[in-house]
Amino acid sequence: MRSDEQAGQEGHLSMTAVGRNALRAALEEAIDRARGGDQAAVERAGELFEEADYWIRFELNREYAGLGEPQRERVAACLVQQANDNLGLPRSVTARINALADLGPTQFPRARQLLRSASERHILGAFRRPVKAIDPAFRAAVVAEALRSLRADPGRFLPHRSGDWLLLRTDRVVDELAACGADVVEQLGTALEELAASPEIAALLRWRAAAALERIDPGAGRSAAAQLTEAGVQDPGEPGLDAGVVARVNDAWQRIEAHLQVHSPELLDRLGPPLSPQDAAICRQVLGIPDAFTASLARHRSVWLREEFDYEDIRRHLDDFFDDSWYNHGDWGDLNDLVFDDEWLESLCAYAERLEASV
Repeated sequence: MRSDEQAGQEGHLSMTAVGRNALRAALEEAIDRARGGDQAAVERAGELFEEADYWIRFELNREYAGLGEPQRERVAACLVQQANDNLGLPRSVTARINALADLGPTQFPRARQLLRSASERHILGAFRRPVKAIDPAFRAAVVAEALRSLRADPGRFLPHRSGDWLLLRTDRVVDELAACGADVVEQLGTALEELAASPEIAALLRWRAAAALERIDPGAGRSAAAQLTEAGVQDPGEPGLDAGVVARVNDAWQRIEAHLQVHSPELLDRLGPPLSPQDAAICRQVLGIPDAFTASLARHRSVWLREEFDYEDIRRHLDDFFDDSWYNHGDWGDLNDLVFDDEWLESLCAYAERLEASV
């Protein structure tokens, strides 16, 4: 049994907000004691859970829910409220849906309702991966949502045919569904056939749908491609960097590097190494960075030569990109204005010309 002094100390801890970490530690300790059958600890855990902030409740939801059905119900209600309060943050909503499903079959109705709410708010792809590992009792709802996402935004979820095109894990709907059973693959095939035949979407997306269909059903995929050809729908091919823009960027950098090599070799260290092809793919395909700046990053991922086109090492931002908080609230700082400056390429070319003229 706890002494009155211990109880007083615990109450003082939470009420005076010694700190978020201290409150979390106290809740974890109460949960651990409650698991051992201490009824007073169960009550104390409930008090601390109510006093905890948004993040602590989410971080410890499974531990607290494991104490019993009343606690599971409290956690479920909390997750639903958090999801509804954050419908503008897709990743946050997805995390709450998945956490709710993790509480077990009794919470699947609530999880399905959240999926429907997310769908109504155009939050797409809100489900856990791998889909095939989801409890069968909940998987049907997830599959339905995945197929709806695919139909609603084929530009995001259809896989590209180019081998160097990066598709985020959260967008790999086709691959996820293709790994499920035959019944799901059949539903996926139907959706892809519909997309390939739809005159409402761009020709490129129709050809992507036919290619994706061929991966799961070669005969149906080839038939869809043949029908596109017969209908006069030309395959535009997967888009790449503008060759003319890339040539201008490379020419400018070659001239700058040649000048520095002869006249200011000590400044060569201010040119960073090239960005890896995968990171360049993230920049262009996921972040929407224009071709000119992407081509420059492929040559130098950071530059410290002249103010109008200097840029910090973009790798730091890419390291943060997959963190949920940065994804939802990230700040590129001054880099954002530079990256999307239409005049940036002209500034780079003009600088190369000035260097050559200064000799």
